Amino acid sequence: MKHRNYDTAQTFNKKLNEQGQINNYLIRSGDTELASNNCFKKWTQKEEQELIRLVTEEKLTLSQLSRTMKRSRGAIIQRLDIIFERKTEQLKSIEQDILTFATQKKENKKAKKPRTLTKKQKVEKRSKNLRNGRPPKSHFPWSEKEQSYVKNMYAKRVSIYDIADRCQRSPKAIAAHLKNAGLMSVTEFSKY
Repeated sequence: MKHRNYDTAQTFNKKLNEQGQINNYLIRSGDTELASNNCFKKWTQKEEQELIRLVTEEKLTLSQLSRTMKRSRGAIIQRLDIIFERKTEQLKSIEQDILTFATQKKENKKAKKPRTLTKKQKVEKRSKNLRNGRPPKSHFPWSEKEQSYVKNMYAKRVSIYDIADRCQRSPKAIAAHLKNAGLMSVTEFSKY
């Protein structure tokens, strides 16, 4: 009885079992050890772990795996394919989780509310900046109005230093704001 007469190996094995010829077939094909054992039993989790260990650590050949595991070479290949698919799906799931987490983190970062300072905090911060030799609005949050003003003035080719004086910020802060907005190149930014 030849394998190619049947659609699948499963049908082939079923026919052999029905006719009581499975042991004869295995003996003829050279798998005498398998003929004496129940080679069509389900794989246990322990057997799968042992197979993975033998493949990764011992680096056995397919024939050696077959003898050690007391399974046919075809069964070993099929089980390795199943394990590989399972591991691939687990990796894809982990990758998707990481992408979801990164996207959520990025969205949370964008959704941050602009911090606002009380009048008292603003006065204290300005005086501290002046005492330390910095512009009065150094390290203050940017308002929408300020952002549009800086962009418009830069578009009109007003000097960065003039914009900085008018906004009470450092030239480097103005340049960094324009670079982050995509209006200034990195090389141009490095001048400040």
